[in-house]
Amino acid sequence: HFEFRYRIRTKRGEEKWVLEHGHGVRDRSGRLLYLDGLIIDISGFARAEEELRESEERYRSLIEMTRTAYVILDTRGKVLDANDEYVRLTGHTSLGQILGRSVIQWTAPDKKENSAKTIRECLKKNFLRDFETTYVDRRGKTTPILITATVMEVKGIKKIFSLCRSVAEIKRAEEDIRRSLSLERAALESTADGILVVENNGTRVSDFNARFARLWNIPSSVLQSRDDEKLLKYVLPQLKDPGDFLSKVADLYRHPGKESFDIVKLKNGKLLERYSRPQLLDGNPVGRVWSFRDVTERQLIEK
Repeated sequence: HFEFRYRIRTKRGEEKWVLEHGHGVRDRSGRLLYLDGLIIDISGFARAEEELRESEERYRSLIEMTRTAYVILDTRGKVLDANDEYVRLTGHTSLGQILGRSVIQWTAPDKKENSAKTIRECLKKNFLRDFETTYVDRRGKTTPILITATVMEVKGIKKIFSLCRSVAEIKRAEEDIRRSLSLERAALESTADGILVVENNGTRVSDFNARFARLWNIPSSVLQSRDDEKLLKYVLPQLKDPGDFLSKVADLYRHPGKESFDIVKLKNGKLLERYSRPQLLDGNPVGRVWSFRDVTERQLIEK
């Protein structure tokens, strides 16, 4: 029996992949008489394989960029492939140290049984979401892990593709986000201006500070609705010239990159400086920031 896979070039100059397989035909004494075989054009299959390899490489590169650990397992939970980040999570230093070994081997003793059971369940359901377990290295250091997995069939063989993240690193990232939001909130509340942030389409309020609510005497229920239209309905009756106010608002929403500054007069005699500028993300407008400052006393002194 023989089987070869190789490229050929046709009379038209086209390059094709072919699969040649067959067997030798022998006489009763075992002497080879001739070869009986078949040549099949597998160009489409070869291209699909190449595209799959390229897709896997792009996927792998993307995963590596996000510093997410991934591991590919067989149906017995043994490692077929993994990236450096996964190797690090297991407490090893090279892929060769874990290839062909079961993930249960570096799972904490009190988690082994449940992890083995979860692998079996994953194979039945074809997916796994946010499963938490614990890895332990040779020095006894434990690392809680969060795992998401999916089962795929490659050339008729089932494989488990898993993404893994350190729970401690997830919590650390969440804490960084909370700290950043806390600093942002502190800065927002420390300013003397009333601040309102609205999404680019001008329908939903993204954020505001307490000073904004006090300047306009807006009830908490209206603010918590996050509805810009409701806010406008509450603000307009307080204005001397609501038509002019609305006209400028509409103009700015039609021109997301535009800035604006003017004085707004209220019926109760207050004067508010109104400054507006786009909220930018990667240089593109994603919302609008409105800043209001009570300048009534300053205007009276200047007069």
